[in-house]
Amino acid sequence: MLEQVDFDLYEVLSQMSKLISVRAYEKGLKLHFSIHHEVPQMLIGDPFRLNQILLNLSNNAVKFTDRGEISFEVTVHKRCERGIMLQFTVSDTGIGITEEQQDRLFHEFSQADMSTTRKYGGTGLGLVISKNLVELMGGTIGVVSQAGQGSCFSFTAKFGYSSGALYSMHIAKALKYLKVLLVCEDADMQLVLKGQLEQFQFIVTVVEPGADIIEHIYHVGGRYDLVILDWKPANEAAIPLAERIKHEFASSIQVIVLITAYHDPELHRSLESSVIEKVLYYPISHSNLYNELMGLFQEHFLTSQAAAAGEEDAEAERYASLSHARVLLVEDNEINQLVVREILHGKNIHVEVAENGAEAVEKVKQQPFDVILMDLQMPVMDGYEAARRIRDIPYAKHTPIIAMTADAMKGVDKQVIEAGMDFYVTKPFDPMQVFSILQRFIQRK
Repeated sequence: MLEQVDFDLYEVLSQMSKLISVRAYEKGLKLHFSIHHEVPQMLIGDPFRLNQILLNLSNNAVKFTDRGEISFEVTVHKRCERGIMLQFTVSDTGIGITEEQQDRLFHEFSQADMSTTRKYGGTGLGLVISKNLVELMGGTIGVVSQAGQGSCFSFTAKFGYSSGALYSMHIAKALKYLKVLLVCEDADMQLVLKGQLEQFQFIVTVVEPGADIIEHIYHVGGRYDLVILDWKPANEAAIPLAERIKHEFASSIQVIVLITAYHDPELHRSLESSVIEKVLYYPISHSNLYNELMGLFQEHFLTSQAAAAGEEDAEAERYASLSHARVLLVEDNEINQLVVREILHGKNIHVEVAENGAEAVEKVKQQPFDVILMDLQMPVMDGYEAARRIRDIPYAKHTPIIAMTADAMKGVDKQVIEAGMDFYVTKPFDPMQVFSILQRFIQRK
């Protein structure tokens, strides 16, 4: 009988990877994980039985592979009315299996080949049990392999959609609005990590590995608390890049970590003299990611806590003029809306939200605002066109409009001014910077 409980798929995969990585490292094997970004993290099903299947397939992969790597992939097989069918694939570069041997694999009391069994040990009843469990989960299991060419085992399983929260921990006040630079080549991993970090109310900027990372950091004034770099065995550029970032921005960037989907025994040896403070292995659950980051920033929190307590009173007095100001926030991203609203509410600022430029124009026609914070890239109507139309409204001709952009490239400031806006800030922005700008324009108005 299968359980039907809420569970975190990433927690299952993370625990499984820890269990098999020890044996894989002993044999010098690399492990690689790939999870499509559309795979839900929270599911309803039987995590214990799922783990049992994955461990059996992965243990066999390690057992029958002497060199190379073992890859794990999770994708959406199909969506159902009351759930989702996922496909799990475990591939290896091991000894492989002939067609004749494959026919006997999932039958009780059979081994692929007696000579193989004597050398490596058998698969036992593991594959038979896995087949039975997969069928209980409404799926199928199979293998594609050739002798000497490795094996690829895959199975499907049906799960329910969970309405449970991804995490239940309280986000520490000192961690909120942490400014994070994420440099990640893998598109699926990038989307998953960005979503996880934004759930912690971090302000995340993603930069493609091919871009000039150093130039980007200079453009935003070095304002990042955390830099996360993707590491791959074939690309050693991440470590020299980390060293250069730490050297040039030592006073502003606090922590640099690597994230990797490759569980490679060579990785730790290559980090002995680097500035990397932590290596995070993907997939990583929400709770583990949060705990790792809390551990990294704990020392900073302790040293800054005393100073922060003394600054709060002075800060409240400094920005007293912002209290009860009316701000129109024009932003289509829900996470950004949440972050900016909470920052402004902390200074008793009233915030109205428009999700695109057209909606912003209509709201300004209905009532005046003290300041408008305008995103530039939005559907329906972008920020440039919205600013031009707002300037046609008689009582809004001189309302301060501050552009918000993730693009700090040359020429943006000129375009902003030509569209009738007064100033621009670059995402991710510093809350203190925004308060100062708001205060300047509100007092001038």
